[in-house]
Amino acid sequence: ETERAAVAQRWTAGHRLVTLIGPGGVGKTRLATHCVQAEDRPVIMVDLSDADTHSAAITRVSAALSTPLAAGDADAWTRQLGAALAGRGPLLLLLDNLEQVLSLARSIRAWLLDAPDLRILGTSRTRLGVRGERAIEVLPLSPDVAHALFVDRLDGAGGDHTEVGIDALLDELDGLPLALEMAAAQVARMGTAALIKRLRTARLRLSHRTTGVPERHSSLDATFAWSWERLNDAQRNALCVLSLFRGGAPLAGVQSVLGEDALDRVDELVDRSLVRVDRAHRSEARVTML
Repeated sequence: ETERAAVAQRWTAGHRLVTLIGPGGVGKTRLATHCVQAEDRPVIMVDLSDADTHSAAITRVSAALSTPLAAGDADAWTRQLGAALAGRGPLLLLLDNLEQVLSLARSIRAWLLDAPDLRILGTSRTRLGVRGERAIEVLPLSPDVAHALFVDRLDGAGGDHTEVGIDALLDELDGLPLALEMAAAQVARMGTAALIKRLRTARLRLSHRTTGVPERHSSLDATFAWSWERLNDAQRNALCVLSLFRGGAPLAGVQSVLGEDALDRVDELVDRSLVRVDRAHRSEARVTML
């Protein structure tokens, strides 16, 4: 409800590009679909998860708009779709999984200029960097909400929600909805104690056994790999180094290991929803990760 209200406030304030930002499995797509249910304008949703180029993404948008593309390049297609969007009047375009094709940002900017009645709601693990973008961070669930979701999914899987150790298990899962759903199914099969033991000894990978789940959400490994594959070598090295700090580290500690480029690397990983900077500590902000 908090995030939905934040999106509505951005629309009311006149902002026309809102991006829901967060790590894989935090529930951005589901949240976005709830946000658009209250819209009083037509909504068109475009799933970009299998679009790996700018041209492929534009093709997905054209198909969703039922607007055939004439011969030309991506720039010509952008102009063509801009005219089509302008002719639709009030419209909300929901672009899901934008981190797959960040190059689409330049087309998005052009469409907003061409179509003054257009709103765009995007989901992404990475900020688009488009002028006028308003990013809303989608955080993992609070302990109470995480517990409620886990119990609901556990009941659905035929498990016992009165079993001892559920709170300890939830501490391991960081309030990530995807992890909670996967864990609930496995607790129903093996029990809480066994699952905690196997998670802590890295002999178990949380995964889905549900049909119709996207490949990137089939397991937590796949969810992480989706982000990892979109990093450059310097960012991957920084993430590996950060993983060595148990419970996170102060910025000074990170800088002592990563060197003078530490803050740049941390900023890049924060922008990609892979690490967070926790400013709750009195002494110094700490870099943490799920």
